[in-house]
Amino acid sequence: MAAKLSLAKLMAQVENGELSAERAKRYFLIDKTSRAAFSPALRFNPRTVDITGLESSAEAVATALARDIDLADARARAAERPRSFALKAYGASDAVAAADLGATILAEGDSWFDLPPFIYPRTLIDFLGRTHRVVTLAKWGDTLERMIAKKEFVRPLRTGAFKHFLFSGGGNDIVGGGHLEVFLRQFDIAHTNPSDAAWYVNDQFVLALDKVMGLYRELLRIVRREAPSTKLLVHGYAYAIPQRDGSWLGEGMQFRGLHPAYRPELCRAIIKVMIDAFNARLALFAQQSNGDVVHVNLRQLASPDEWFDELHAREIATQRFAQAFDNALGP
Repeated sequence: MAAKLSLAKLMAQVENGELSAERAKRYFLIDKTSRAAFSPALRFNPRTVDITGLESSAEAVATALARDIDLADARARAAERPRSFALKAYGASDAVAAADLGATILAEGDSWFDLPPFIYPRTLIDFLGRTHRVVTLAKWGDTLERMIAKKEFVRPLRTGAFKHFLFSGGGNDIVGGGHLEVFLRQFDIAHTNPSDAAWYVNDQFVLALDKVMGLYRELLRIVRREAPSTKLLVHGYAYAIPQRDGSWLGEGMQFRGLHPAYRPELCRAIIKVMIDAFNARLALFAQQSNGDVVHVNLRQLASPDEWFDELHAREIATQRFAQAFDNALGP
């Protein structure tokens, strides 16, 4: 077995630009203990990285280091092929520069638009970038509130170069930020059928959804002010599958006595109720926008066996998501 690489040497290789995304795969694993919804995390592979004496700090470093590798790799590929898309932007300046290179679509969002490299599947933005000139500010783990507060998308929109603005956000809010139990009632023997699913979703979920839609209305106000000819495209995710001991959905359901292994149909029906409610609000938001907003419906595009984890689909389904956005973009 090859000697382990020390964490210090691994970080030095990243800093010096010596570690490609492909080579980095061997140093990382998925952190299955992360409970922050739509914020997947990585950890160091104990077989290849020596973190002796640094165990606690290494937990925080791994995901951040992976992001640095991913962005550096994207920048290197962009330098080699300056008109390749989708381009990952470090920030507003990179997105503005991409507009100068011919980008016509701006994306901002959470892990449905950006996933940790090496291990996770490609996102719908990656697939759209094959046929469209897309630049993305998306960062996995970003929340709707933080994205709107930071407003990294404002400077790029002001260029007037972007015909479409693709946005993905709100997932953390509608599934409780990794604590789904706050939105659920305790299991009740009188409500065991999937048709009873709506009974389990409590008023806290409605309040969270109200807050999410308030943020979307603020987002639209910004887009209309900064880029009135830009169309905003939004989506409400797909029917995710709760899993036994799943850190994002399954554990929260189990806490309420709703076990995905023993009552899978009921658990899936509850998630469906929540996803449908979000999509209904987004669809109404689009209908009332006078054509400024397009709601892209992804709900039926992933079958139960096409999920990589509880919240992210495998590439076979993600390509369908990309096609749905492609259709919404029009000619």
